[in-house]
Amino acid sequence: MIKLRYSSGNVLSPDVHKIGILAIGSHLENHGAALPIDTDSKIASYLALETSFQTGAKYIGILYAATEYDYVKHGIHLSPDVLVEKELIPTLKKAKNNLNLEAVVLVNGHGGNVPIKDYIRDIEKKWG
Repeated sequence: MIKLRYSSGNVLSPDVHKIGILAIGSHLENHGAALPIDTDSKIASYLALETSFQTGAKYIGILYAATEYDYVKHGIHLSPDVLVEKELIPTLKKAKNNLNLEAVVLVNGHGGNVPIKDYIRDIEKKWG
């Protein structure tokens, strides 16, 4: 049975609509026979979407590309600098311009994306 949240449309503050939420997972990482190849993306998407439901922030969607540590060889990934410059920053710029955003929350569901944190200052400069 589905439980409806009648209060989910209530806005606590209109400022929350200036915040976007973007999921970052990995669509192409093998997790063995028990889990689908896009497990990390599904987890990140669920958390980001649920957060947007509960807060009213704008759900931007999911970044399709991901990065990974060099020593991990069980998926298809981009290098961190390519991911940031060619995928993440353009996606954030489009979301900012089209959705009138002032801030974005990145929801990471893939451990290989952790190196992105080293690019946060650069992302902030180029996004803003």
